[in-house]
Amino acid sequence: MTHNEYKKKLKELAETYRKERERLAFKYAMSNNTVEKGDIITDHIGSIIVDKVKVGGHSWQEVECVYEGFELTKQGRPFKNKRRRVVWQKNLKREV
Repeated sequence: MTHNEYKKKLKELAETYRKERERLAFKYAMSNNTVEKGDIITDHIGSIIVDKVKVGGHSWQEVECVYEGFELTKQGRPFKNKRRRVVWQKNLKREV
């Protein structure tokens, strides 16, 4: 085995590890998910109607769901300008 073959194999192993770590993080976050598309959720800023559920985190130890959707007025209707924002799972106040 040459040095270049060794470096190539290490790079492949690192890529495999990264993909498996992402798969595990996604599985963990989704297993703790209580919100589905179409739900209205509220955090300290306001409410949104969820149309996307993603997975994110600040580190691999703090993985959680991130909900994206249209921001709602206090009457529960989308703003006229169709503002969008995200809500992190740890910031949820209540589910409506």
